[in-house]
Amino acid sequence: MKNIKLHAIILALIIVSELIGTHTLKFGIGRIVLLPMLYALLLGILTTPKFLNLSGKKEMLDASSLVGVTLMLLMARYGTLVGPTLPKILAASPALILQEFGNLGTVLLGVPIAVYLGLK
Repeated sequence: MKNIKLHAIILALIIVSELIGTHTLKFGIGRIVLLPMLYALLLGILTTPKFLNLSGKKEMLDASSLVGVTLMLLMARYGTLVGPTLPKILAASPALILQEFGNLGTVLLGVPIAVYLGLK
């Protein structure tokens, strides 16, 4: 709480981002979901130009030290979202395991072949 200006900027970004809300764009069978976190990131970038004089070097340095903590909270949130769908994930586990064998096969088979062919 040493940098009150930083906390005020972050609070304002969060409020604006949450007011914008979540938007879903449909593309064929897929969807792109734009979450408030994306808006907060973009709005945070817009606070850095010098002519706006919103956030200076001190605020940026203080904010960079908080990124790790924020990402841990985000991962905890994702964990709570994945937990209820764990039976579905376990039901799909054979496909996921085969996919990982494909990734492993690329490393174990593809890399030696590439080196043998002279690719560095």
